[in-house]
Amino acid sequence: MPGLDPQPQRQIHLQGGKQTWACSGSITKDIYDPNNPACTDGHASGTYGEGCQAGRVGANTSLITMSIGGNDAGFADDLSGCYKNRIKLGWSKSCRYQQSSIDQKIAAIAPNLIADLRALRARAPHARIILMTYPKLFPDPPTQNVGCVLANICLTKGDQAFYNEEAVKLDNAICAAAAAAGVGAECVNAANAFSGCELDQANSCLQSPQTHISGSTGIGTNPGSFHPTQKGQQILGVLINGEIQNPPPGSGPPS
Repeated sequence: MPGLDPQPQRQIHLQGGKQTWACSGSITKDIYDPNNPACTDGHASGTYGEGCQAGRVGANTSLITMSIGGNDAGFADDLSGCYKNRIKLGWSKSCRYQQSSIDQKIAAIAPNLIADLRALRARAPHARIILMTYPKLFPDPPTQNVGCVLANICLTKGDQAFYNEEAVKLDNAICAAAAAAGVGAECVNAANAFSGCELDQANSCLQSPQTHISGSTGIGTNPGSFHPTQKGQQILGVLINGEIQNPPPGSGPPS
């Protein structure tokens, strides 16, 4: 979706106000876990005693927006592993060796996400539920090595193409699960949202993984690596606002 205006659209005011319960590191079982309804063993929620995020909504909730699944797929660990192998082993082969592992993790998302959506619908019977998927991180097709850290340890064009392919698989799996849940959930596929402003492009929509020097920890990596910049957040805001203001036919709570 090249040319998407990054400027935020008008604010949407809800009669009962709004709340944000996003939690860094969350996985699908932190929203609702049928085997552990209190989420006491959750990856993120349980750690901080928050319980299931599904418990945050109720009969008066009118709108739920969420992005989930990226941590289930383990992309952060996969990218880190790719860099570490280059640094420690000095090899230059593609990180496509991770494909089987990532594909298995993506396939495992569907039952958990379906359980999440059904739990949200049971608690918020009148709400619109909107999921947003994840933008591809790299140009398509890639034109050069990017994301270089330390002594020119970079993600090659082959790596970038591979991770973009896996991102598309993840996005498609999320939207397929949203439809399979049968609760009227909407899915905004953001795969191409950052077209033209991917990692290391001019005025990028993503933060670079470049290293930095910290007085307390020595050499570290930007903790926001591969996460959206302000421009990226604005673009995603335009997408979600557009979906809220223009609901597709047949969306919303089942009648």
